[in-house]
Amino acid sequence: MQHCPPPPPAVYFLTLTSCDAVGNYIYTLTISKYGNDFIFQVVLMANAGAFFLASVMASPQLVFLASIVIQTCSGGYWPSIGWLRGRYFLPEIRSVTITLTRVFTLCIIAPLLWTFHESFTMTMLVCSGLNAVAVFLQFKITQ
Repeated sequence: MQHCPPPPPAVYFLTLTSCDAVGNYIYTLTISKYGNDFIFQVVLMANAGAFFLASVMASPQLVFLASIVIQTCSGGYWPSIGWLRGRYFLPEIRSVTITLTRVFTLCIIAPLLWTFHESFTMTMLVCSGLNAVAVFLQFKITQ
């Protein structure tokens, strides 16, 4: 059996960038039917599942497939976050809340990822857990 060389890094980059655009397109197609809260929960659940599957998969091809799912979900994540910010925060205080959210997120994620950065599996499991917590919090907020 012949060994096939891996594709160049530009192919990976273009694939993941295209997935981001496809995720954004899917978001715009489904927002009117399902609503932003439901789509945001689905995006977070899909991310949690993809991070979990990426942590337990041994094949590089399957990890790349999981990264495609994660990047596609990212295309729906950012418009959902923008819509939620517009719903919960006044325009006058939006920049302050965005900055405080980034600082808070950094304070949570940096120690976790610093602790687990040696292990790919643990890093992906931590990302999966953080997404699962975000799903739970989003579900509680919308009730």
